[in-house]
Amino acid sequence: MTRAIRLDELVSILRGNTPALPSGDPSGPRVIGQSEIVSGGSAPVRHVDYSRVQPGLAPVLLAADDVVLAAMDRSHRSLLIDDELAGAVLGRECLALRIATPNSPIRPAYLAAWTRSPEFQTLASAGMVGTTMPRLSPKTLGSFLIPILSQERQMRIERLVREFASAQAALARTENLLQRLEVAELSGAFKEEL
Repeated sequence: MTRAIRLDELVSILRGNTPALPSGDPSGPRVIGQSEIVSGGSAPVRHVDYSRVQPGLAPVLLAADDVVLAAMDRSHRSLLIDDELAGAVLGRECLALRIATPNSPIRPAYLAAWTRSPEFQTLASAGMVGTTMPRLSPKTLGSFLIPILSQERQMRIERLVREFASAQAALARTENLLQRLEVAELSGAFKEEL
């Protein structure tokens, strides 16, 4: 039988407090918020909106291997922070899970995969609180039980996640190329008619 441990015994749960500019204006650090998570990291780059930051509130900086959740997204998507995204600021509509100890029984990619599992999705949907803008609270999230699998099984899950991520990235590149081709072909077709 697989044992399970409360999430807050294994990770620190960080709450974002920084708003982002709606555009890619590079006047501040990059923000990882709900739109970046929902898009799988392919949303246009957004930066900190310093005009809306509360005085005295230090931004939460993300580290490699943090798992970021969109707290208000009903699909409960997550994003594993890699070296490229490390140092970005956690957006105010998000929560980040940071493994608390170096000898943790869970691996970062396994933690990210677990947050995408149907079991987690069920827990997160049931745990959303609030009427106007329901969200997942850090306290509720911390009470979730995460199954502790062997390192070998965690690594197998990580390989599956990498394989699907690679396939999804290839599909996204193909879709992008098809969209560009469509625009070029339509542009050419209209020029011929004029």
